[in-house]
Amino acid sequence: MASTYYKNVMLVGATGNLGKYILESLLADSSFFVTVLTRINSSATFPSNVNLIKTDYSDTKALVKALSGQDVVISAVGGEGLAVNFDLTLVQAALNAGVKWFIPSEFGIDTSHSTIANNPVLASKRAVAYFLKENQARIAHTFIITGIFLDWGFENGFLGFDITNRIATLYDGGKHLVSGTTLPHIGQAVVAVLHHPQATQNNRIYIADITFTQQEALFLFEKYTKSKWTTKQVTTESLLKQGAKMDKEQATLKTRPIMRL
Repeated sequence: MASTYYKNVMLVGATGNLGKYILESLLADSSFFVTVLTRINSSATFPSNVNLIKTDYSDTKALVKALSGQDVVISAVGGEGLAVNFDLTLVQAALNAGVKWFIPSEFGIDTSHSTIANNPVLASKRAVAYFLKENQARIAHTFIITGIFLDWGFENGFLGFDITNRIATLYDGGKHLVSGTTLPHIGQAVVAVLHHPQATQNNRIYIADITFTQQEALFLFEKYTKSKWTTKQVTTESLLKQGAKMDKEQATLKTRPIMRL
């Protein structure tokens, strides 16, 4: 059982938008001895029942030492860490430290889907997934696919809804179905995964609180705000073209020679 065999659980990224909810769910379950890993210069504080380890993320040997003795490592590393491929560094250290099970920061959309197979933004996540699959005989893994972060997405306008100004940006008419999960429920799902290793190890687990269209969401927003919202129409095709142009421009900047003064 997870409560006995997978007792020692380490969380990386515990202060992030998602990490704090994963930590909350872990601490609510007495099955686990929870350790949080932070940067050596972090000033973050945690409850007294959390074992805190600080280390230098750029020091490979120190990272391996910090992870030693852990049964499970959960990564809730956010955008900044993913941008510098820290999740890959972390899983390599976990393998060398003898960690039994690694749950990467794969929360969100399914990076294995063919429609986003070449998306450069998700390259670091794909690299981690490939590494874990290649080494699953030595370290188990679980990818938890949650869809959009529902509450965070609405609060930050990520889903096309500007709640303050009552403006909705509808993509392709707002008719496509999207799935999402709230941050607290993702935290609970992580704990549920830990309690069912035989069913979840070396698998992709799909969860969602709700599946809906933007049109359905707009109907509810207008109903409960008792106001007519302004709508903007945007096609995903135009966004893809815009993204491809930006990628091309960025690649040009990277290859352009620097003038020495």
